[in-house]
Amino acid sequence: MAELRADGLLHTTDYYEFGVFRGYGLREAQQSAHEHGARATHFYGFDSFQGLPEVEGVDEGGSMFFEGQFACSRAFVEDALRKTGADLERITLVEGFFRDSLTAHLKARYDFKPVGVAVIDCDLYASTVPVLSWLDDLVQPGSILMMDDWRAFGSDPDKGQPLAMREWLAQRKDLVAEPMFDFEPHGRTFKLRAPT
Repeated sequence: MAELRADGLLHTTDYYEFGVFRGYGLREAQQSAHEHGARATHFYGFDSFQGLPEVEGVDEGGSMFFEGQFACSRAFVEDALRKTGADLERITLVEGFFRDSLTAHLKARYDFKPVGVAVIDCDLYASTVPVLSWLDDLVQPGSILMMDDWRAFGSDPDKGQPLAMREWLAQRKDLVAEPMFDFEPHGRTFKLRAPT
């Protein structure tokens, strides 16, 4: 959040989390935003609440992931957010597998602001592709993408999130993803900027 404030984006952007699991990341993000004075930020959490979809295609073979992994009910997430004191008025949960739920109709339904931070914790190439595609018109220079499973397939650039990001950036000649820092156990954070 400090990075967004330094770039003047703290009050004009929203927080997006793809793969909320038990909802604790949403709560922590909201607390951090509050501490930095971001009172207008809305927090969107996207999840199937059924766990991962079937693991197929490029995601198969040697993967630690399996269908149904990380399943957690929407009721559990809502209850956890309530119990930890989250401001539910500023949180919207969107249910469904990303290939089905991330649509133009969804964008028409809510007043999505540009991406301040997007946590992309969906593990698989097949899940990351629709997320990046849907975010395409919401990102801007200064947007921060936290790819939670960047190294989930080891150092193979042709699997998982590195492949999805490379393909997406190949279509976005107006943006460069600049690495910021790694985080445990497999994550890497990027800041989008205009090419020089």
